[in-house]
Amino acid sequence: CVRNNGLLQAIDKDSHVIATQSLTTGDVQCIAAAAAAAANNNLAALVVAYTNGALECYNLIGQQFQLQWTTTSLSNVTNLAACDQNVAVIADNVLYSIECRSNDAALEQTKVCTGALCLSYQYRRLAVGLETGTIQVYEQLQKRLEIPAESSQSRCTHVDWVKPNRLLAGYQNQEDEVSLQILELDSSLSVIERTDLGDVIPFFSIDDRHVFWTQTIGPLVLVM
Repeated sequence: CVRNNGLLQAIDKDSHVIATQSLTTGDVQCIAAAAAAAANNNLAALVVAYTNGALECYNLIGQQFQLQWTTTSLSNVTNLAACDQNVAVIADNVLYSIECRSNDAALEQTKVCTGALCLSYQYRRLAVGLETGTIQVYEQLQKRLEIPAESSQSRCTHVDWVKPNRLLAGYQNQEDEVSLQILELDSSLSVIERTDLGDVIPFFSIDDRHVFWTQTIGPLVLVM
């Protein structure tokens, strides 16, 4: 977790702090963090994104964080997720893949797609919501398929995997109306059913987008 005082902490299942690292302070604040498998020997790795576009990757070795690499080549980072041995980053509405290395060698940064607004990685699948309303699904950062929106006037501003065959998707139209849907997928990841959850989205807007968080607990979907 990342504390408000600029500390990165590793906490075990019993809520004990096992490692602490001071992050960059001052005008730079951490906006996202994601755990990933390091490329060489599956050491625990953590990538932290800052509001100025900088990314830092730390390995957790024993009870100590070690800085592995840093980059300042991106700007306006809004989303971050670990994808096996890579990190998926949305910066300036462009989806990038960065290899999560365990050394300071030159980073392999690959542009994956444009018009990206949101992402979710789970079950070894990456879902990416686009400005066009389309959801792209990737496996090992190779595009598997596209899920079109019901309306060409909507943007997909939220995605969240619930199960391997179930995806939460939030859409926002030109009138600023938002809908949250559950997409049921078959074995080929084609949509077989859409369920609109109705008026459940709180009104909180950032950069012209409704911003909310979802979490599934058993049969319940929490929206905040």
